[in-house]
Amino acid sequence: MQDESKHDEDEYRFPEGCVNPYAESLVIQQVLGHADGYPLKQVQRNLDELPPGLIENSIKSLEKVGVVVVKDTRLHMTEPLKRLADLSMVGM
Repeated sequence: MQDESKHDEDEYRFPEGCVNPYAESLVIQQVLGHADGYPLKQVQRNLDELPPGLIENSIKSLEKVGVVVVKDTRLHMTEPLKRLADLSMVGM
């Protein structure tokens, strides 16, 4: 049995294709409502209860499936996420 008290970054490295729904939903909530994107550093600060590696992996996973996109130093919603937000299918 794995020691559940271990909370290092290696614990949060997911194989390609795997996701962490909780962390990804927190990342999405950060970008919702920000038409000009949201600073990546601010995402890290706002989600400081999560290990940085988990946040980075969540962003990469969301980017891979077309939910968010990173441009320079900002995280942006994609058109499909904007549409879902407009339809109130994702909450703020």
